[in-house]
Amino acid sequence: MTSSSDITPTPAPERLARLRRYAQEDISGVTGWLQVGSLAAIWSLLETQIAAGIAGDVVEIGVYHGKSFLLFANSLDAGERAIAIDPLDQAGRRQKFEDNCRVFLREEQAFALHAIPSDQFREEGRCSEFAGKVRALHIDGGHVYDAVRNDLKIALEVLSETGFVVVDDMAHPWYPDITVAVADHLREDAALTAFAMTAANTPVTNGGSKLFLARPKGAGFLRKALRSALAHNFKYERDFVGQTIDIFDFHQGVQKNPLKSQSHP
Repeated sequence: MTSSSDITPTPAPERLARLRRYAQEDISGVTGWLQVGSLAAIWSLLETQIAAGIAGDVVEIGVYHGKSFLLFANSLDAGERAIAIDPLDQAGRRQKFEDNCRVFLREEQAFALHAIPSDQFREEGRCSEFAGKVRALHIDGGHVYDAVRNDLKIALEVLSETGFVVVDDMAHPWYPDITVAVADHLREDAALTAFAMTAANTPVTNGGSKLFLARPKGAGFLRKALRSALAHNFKYERDFVGQTIDIFDFHQGVQKNPLKSQSHP
């Protein structure tokens, strides 16, 4: 996040409108996988941050063509950055990602690509540049145990007190390592707490469930915001490795409520 006094902030209504346009219209033009319920939950939390004046950078580990990355990036204020961490080493993938960023982001919405594996990103000490400055981080990189544990360590290093983390493909039958890695991490380290999970409402080929994490200081605020935004989709509370999480179900469709102004902790 840039701190220059020369930067003119973008008015919140304009940022909310950009985010809404991408979430409702532009996202269909980007190849990738994102369940509509998870889309609504992430969109709602980003809206809440904008309305509450929560500043910071956004990060995605594993970006493919940028479908979900661009959702996060379209919440940016001037001076904030969207950071992509992904080798993008398959033919044509990097070009497609960068082309989509040019199409669906404005010039003042700065993004940076670190085209390396996330374990290398951490080993090289690149987290230090973003320490405590990230308000939203999406983990969708390596789907094996060690990769997920590494990415959660990145989250610990960079996440702000009122930021949130989204872990993709939780409880996914193809990727059981993800759920085991997250559970082990939460048992061993209390610096992050789980507060919500969005259920997959269509076949897992369209994307899996997502788990939402936060610092203990900000978890209650974010939980309240998500319950308000998706009240009709809230199903029940459940225990997950000793933590209470809100479960949101979307088999009857998404019913997203208008944004309510809230002050953050």
